[in-house]
Amino acid sequence: DITVFPTLRIFIDTTSRNQETGEDELLCIAYYKELQYIITAGNRGDILVLSFENNDNRTRLKGHEDAVTCLAMDGFLLFSGSDDKTIRVWNL
Repeated sequence: DITVFPTLRIFIDTTSRNQETGEDELLCIAYYKELQYIITAGNRGDILVLSFENNDNRTRLKGHEDAVTCLAMDGFLLFSGSDDKTIRVWNL
């Protein structure tokens, strides 16, 4: 079953930019079904959260100093791993 989200393209376009080329680099994406969130991260170190209940509701999580390379969810907690050699825990 595939669900198409029309706002996803806009959201991914703003995730991160390659510092050398200026191009966006999306490195990981997660879908949190219970809260209807799409979460993306890339080489900027920021994590973007988009709620599909309100397409304009975007949250930017800042804290990593290098590219975010993995995301995982457990309950209301988001775990993010980064090239800065840290794992951060976010309460969504």
